[in-house]
Amino acid sequence: MLATNSLRAAGINFHGWPMDYMQLGTVTSNPQPGDLVLYASNGFGQQHIAVYIGNGQAVHGGWNGMGTAIFSVNLPTGSAPIYVSPAGL
Repeated sequence: MLATNSLRAAGINFHGWPMDYMQLGTVTSNPQPGDLVLYASNGFGQQHIAVYIGNGQAVHGGWNGMGTAIFSVNLPTGSAPIYVSPAGL
């Protein structure tokens, strides 16, 4: 719900599976704070989404069974991050 709530605060109402968020914007190799970070696998066989905050860090909701946490975009056991810049932001 972290990404859903963040987008809602910016006026975008959307909720879906993590990879569904790709349709909301453009994949970029130059992420900016507020961009979404998508993972095909979080290392535990599940998709994952986070919000990029800069300097290689992202806010991860429900990360690894914990609450919300700031952690690297490079998950130690997950797939490579895909950055999506939401349209209109």
